[in-house]
Formats: sequence, structure tokens, C-alpha cells
Amino acid sequence: MSELEKYADQLELKKMIIAMMLSALGFLIAFQWRDVLKETIELFLPPGEGLLYKWIATFIFTLIAATLAIILVKIQKMNIIPDKYEPHKRIAKELEKKLKK
Repeated sequence: MSELEKYADQLELKKMIIAMMLSALGFLIAFQWRDVLKETIELFLPPGEGLLYKWIATFIFTLIAATLAIILVKIQKMNIIPDKYEPHKRIAKELEKKLKK
């Protein structure tokens, strides 16, 4: 394995690229949902009073999104996968042991 491949493995380049691609897809999905939600709100809102209801809907959607974000962060912090299956953590522990010697 060349030095470049080793360095790329250490940076977990593949994971970063996949995360960026998933973020881009999420962005596209968000735009689609925005259009659907906008049309749905306009369907149910009385004409002339749209701004207040849009503020209320935006606040509700923000609370839902923030709650989901908190849940996702908590799930991410859980140790669902043992360290032995995550090579970067195993390598870091091995290096730490070597440095202590």
C-alpha cells in the first residue's frame, strides 16, 4: 500500500465523500419538501392571513427538525458498533498504547 493510500485511509476519505453525497441528496429532498409544504400551507390558509400561519408552521417545523437532530446526535453517540469493528478506533487505541511504552 502506498503512502497516499495509507494517508487516505487515515482520513477516511471514502466516508467523507459518502457523507457529502448524502448531504447533497438531503438538500435536494429538502427543496422538494419545501415546495410540497408551501403548497399545502397555501391550500389550508385563509387568504390575507397567510403570514401569521406561515410563522406558526415554520416554528412547528423547526421544533420537529431540532428534536430529530437531537435524537440523531444521541443515536450517534451511542456505542452501537463495538470498537473492534471500527478500525480507526482500534488503530488509535493501539497507537496510544505504543506511545505510553
